Amino acid sequence: MATNYREQERRIFESGEHVINFEISYIKNEKQYWNIVTKVPLRDSEGQITGLIGVNRDITERKAIEDNLLAERTLLRTLIEAIPDAIYLKDTEGRFLLANRTCWLSEGFSSMEALIGKTDFDFIEPERAKMHREEERQIIETGEPLINAVMRYINREEAASFVMITKVPLYDTNGERVGIIGINRDINENIRNEIQMSYQSTLVKNISDAVISTDLSFSILGWNPGAEKLYGWKAEEVIGKKVNDLIPIKQSLQSVQAMREMLETTGSWSGEVIHPRKDGSEVDIFSSVSLVYDNEGIPVGSVGINHDITEQKVAEKQRLELAVERERVGILRRFIGDMSHDLRNPLATIKVSLYLLHRLVDNPDRRTYHLGTLELQINRLENMVNDLLSMANLDSEASEFIFIEVDLSQTVYEVVTHQESLAARREQKLTFEAEKDLPPVRCDEGMLIRALTNLVANALNYTPVGGEVSVHVLRQEENIHIRIRDTGIGIDPADLPHIFERFYRADKARSTDTGGTGLGLSITQRIIEAHDGEITVESEPGQGSTFTIILPSIQPG
Repeated sequence: MATNYREQERRIFESGEHVINFEISYIKNEKQYWNIVTKVPLRDSEGQITGLIGVNRDITERKAIEDNLLAERTLLRTLIEAIPDAIYLKDTEGRFLLANRTCWLSEGFSSMEALIGKTDFDFIEPERAKMHREEERQIIETGEPLINAVMRYINREEAASFVMITKVPLYDTNGERVGIIGINRDINENIRNEIQMSYQSTLVKNISDAVISTDLSFSILGWNPGAEKLYGWKAEEVIGKKVNDLIPIKQSLQSVQAMREMLETTGSWSGEVIHPRKDGSEVDIFSSVSLVYDNEGIPVGSVGINHDITEQKVAEKQRLELAVERERVGILRRFIGDMSHDLRNPLATIKVSLYLLHRLVDNPDRRTYHLGTLELQINRLENMVNDLLSMANLDSEASEFIFIEVDLSQTVYEVVTHQESLAARREQKLTFEAEKDLPPVRCDEGMLIRALTNLVANALNYTPVGGEVSVHVLRQEENIHIRIRDTGIGIDPADLPHIFERFYRADKARSTDTGGTGLGLSITQRIIEAHDGEITVESEPGQGSTFTIILPSIQPG
């Protein structure tokens, strides 16, 4: 600093020039100080420079204030430029003094400097410019601001545009009004949203379906006239209430949870539900629920459209009942036809055998043969009647099962043993195998023996001479499996889905030979289902079939 002073004073002595209000800073005790310096030459009577006169004034505090003001102005200018609204200053003649980027860009200028000094008359239509001028004169004269005035005008693209205008007086340091400060906000999107909301509101009010809007906690925000008509509650009765408290879904909690998870994951859910009404009645609903998102894609609520499908459900039920009735009539007709044929055969055989018995009084061997034929046909008729009675009994509500704890291996073994004579007559190999230490099951042993006998007998009847039938009892987790596998003719894929239907016979010729009614597998399935079990089948034509019975075992403890 001393060097700077010395150099400055040397130039004064040489040139005689004054140094007026020269600002200089220096550091003292690690703090910056500012002085304003004035130096003039000191001359003698002959005008010769003999020295200088200097005045130093400390301006450190003033510099600090100026720096703060500059920082504040820079910050203010930065903030103004960052604001999306158009901000501008005008003088009393309507000339632009200052404008932010949004302002001069919106008016079609390339820079603020290009706009400064111009008035509205220089770039907008005269009528609008005149309106602005009168408006601003009134503000300057009265000092009353214009706050949030909405103006509609036609923009350069000849489309309607909306601006919200605020103008306040601009004062100088003496409190005199010297112009205006204006803020113009583009509200086109707001207006469009209001129009759209008005349109949507009108649309929702006129929709006959129930439209229900909620927040993210499923508290009701909107309840249209369609909802009032469908459910019986007025909007003022339900606003703020939880949807699930007012109209709980008649489903399991797991289904409701699955619905919410799907809504959160995919943003929408739809399905059929049953809802209660205000009067306590219930209504079938097809509900479609979607999440509602804000402009940033964050979900803020949901809207549901619920459609009354009561008439549709009644019609569907009637169609289903009609289809079922038609199916039942068809099955009954087929059954009557099949049974008529099946009954005629043994009856015809019985009549012929009786006729021959009367004529063969002196031939004991032939009489014995025909008596055996009579017995066989009577057994076939008895089996038919028993199957019909069993099916009717299982269909009856009076049908009762008596469940006891049973060693399943022993029960299955007894069934297999009773079928060994049939296998021997057909020269077939019938085997039995069971895992050791199987847990017991609870069952009606008589009914279960009936079901098992049907399956083992079927396997033998539909397996050629010399074939094999195996029965295996094993444990699978907490269940007992009984597998009956044969090397027979198998089941055609077209017949496989129907084999448990009553009166259905995949091989009518073989069924007639064995006296079947088409009820055996239906009876078996009903018995197994009554034990909370399941029966499955796997089969390929020419490769045999495997029937599996799955029964729950009794778990220890």
